[in-house]
Amino acid sequence: MAETHTNPVYCADSKSQPSCGNIADVISAAEQGKNVRLAYDFGGSSIFLTSISRLEVDHGSCGVVGQTPWKIGRLASTGKYSSPYYWFITLFDSMSTRVVTRWYVGKHSPKSGSSQSPHTYWNVESCWDLVFMHSANGEHLIGSKKTLIELILQGRRVRLVFGPYSMEADNVVIDDDNVTAQLLSQIDTPTARTFTTGDAVWKWVRLSSDGTYAVDLYDIGSSRITSTIQAACVVESRVWRMVLSTDSIGDEIIGTKLDLKQAVSAGSRLRCVVLLQLTSTVVVTADNIQINVNGTSNFIPFWRILIITTNGEMKETRWTVGEHVHRGDVVSRVRIKWFVD
Repeated sequence: MAETHTNPVYCADSKSQPSCGNIADVISAAEQGKNVRLAYDFGGSSIFLTSISRLEVDHGSCGVVGQTPWKIGRLASTGKYSSPYYWFITLFDSMSTRVVTRWYVGKHSPKSGSSQSPHTYWNVESCWDLVFMHSANGEHLIGSKKTLIELILQGRRVRLVFGPYSMEADNVVIDDDNVTAQLLSQIDTPTARTFTTGDAVWKWVRLSSDGTYAVDLYDIGSSRITSTIQAACVVESRVWRMVLSTDSIGDEIIGTKLDLKQAVSAGSRLRCVVLLQLTSTVVVTADNIQINVNGTSNFIPFWRILIITTNGEMKETRWTVGEHVHRGDVVSRVRIKWFVD
């Protein structure tokens, strides 16, 4: 059973002094693969909340560092977005330092950088359990890969612990009995607490249950690093509910499309298990949801995007990273299971 926590488990003021809890609890949570959410303020009436995409244990300082890349900068005076748009990428450490790097969207051009010291409140989501751990060459160490696959196919989210990092998988692909997680929500950093001066590079990781560890670095050119690494797979203990299963032409097998519409309209998050072939499955979390009678929609060109509809269609468009170059569209018919929390 998942260990419970009283949140926040750790707090620090703007002078890096602890004001509640113990940093050891945050470090322990990171090493166990648990999800961490951060609240912070600058002493005023505004409180900010963020989910940590990449949590790194910094053993040198006996602390942790969280990264949040998915944010677009806004005008401080109005809170509105304003062109030219820019990425607002942040590092938070347990000593209450927030380091920000800002880069214009669509081009490799920096806008600015800054460093501040807010009050921070670290919160741990307890509903995660270790279900499988493998060595660098894919040998079983703890748990069961069969159980991991079964839980993934039930719509559960997966987090991975590898090296000093803990991250949630953005996408999961199952080919035969090999599980591959894509970890896309991070910027490469030279140290745990600093961004690269004058550069920002996406770091995309593919980590498989056979021990394969592949890293793609994109922006100025591209490069790939392939090796092996030991990893632990942690699955949330919270149960997701399958409300709809459709065949490849959109006919209902289990549940109804009305059930799905009602759950989404009530605010439930959505995960889809897409059965590409008998031995190949992809599991994704929906970033955006559109309720549409016939399931048709325009593409939004953003690297590689999937539009999955309840009529059994999976639409895909591919664009070259860092360039506005179209790499083709694909429309296919697939079986889909729809899960809500």
